Amino acid sequence: MKLILILITIALLGSPGQAAVWTDTNQWSAEWENQYSAWVKSEWNRYFFSRRLLPNGQANPYYGLRVDCADA
Repeated sequence: MKLILILITIALLGSPGQAAVWTDTNQWSAEWENQYSAWVKSEWNRYFFSRRLLPNGQANPYYGLRVDCADA
């Protein structure tokens, strides 16, 4: 019985898995890199996780999130 469980476990862990959450519609390119860079320059600052409102007036979903030194 233990041998069967071990073999099933090995078979399940050894099989490739796929967990696509959405379908790709774009490829990362220099244009997307420039758009992302512009977004970071306009939206990202040291208060990203601690400001209550976003620049457009919506509530910040990250407000109050505790970060450690690896996240900041």
